[in-house]
Amino acid sequence: MGFVREIAGVTWVMLVDALGHGPKAAEAAALAVEAAEQFTAAFSVERAFALLHERLHGSRGAAAALLRFEATALSFAGVGNVELRTLAGPPIPYMATNGVLGARMPQPRVGEIELSEPGRALLFTDGIARGTPLHAMVGLDPELLCDTLIAKHSLERDDATVLHVAY
Repeated sequence: MGFVREIAGVTWVMLVDALGHGPKAAEAAALAVEAAEQFTAAFSVERAFALLHERLHGSRGAAAALLRFEATALSFAGVGNVELRTLAGPPIPYMATNGVLGARMPQPRVGEIELSEPGRALLFTDGIARGTPLHAMVGLDPELLCDTLIAKHSLERDDATVLHVAY
């Protein structure tokens, strides 16, 4: 499930993938979005992950990637198997931390880069096949890119979500 919120000059982007399938997974994803609605401009990525972890305690748990955009900077981190790829602009050296929000979450590896030029990033869940040739699709319109990933590269055994972010 994707989430975007702009507040006081800060834009939060989150992609969350609850563990498993069905109503319990939907409940966990909804809890993560409810928690993300509480993020403020003063929150750091670490504080945001702490809130997500707290809110998801007792649920099925989830994996998530968080991006925090300011005017000229991006902070980012991930927990679990949600991927982030840079399509254009400055490289985002994203490396998710192993763990599960709500169950066992070590301190996430938070990165930060300066945004000196426009860029594009793609976030996607583990329902997109590993080895998908993203480099061959970079030139596609964002909507067509996302549609193509879901239609041609999603796994039958898992749900898939894709978020395209232009900044």
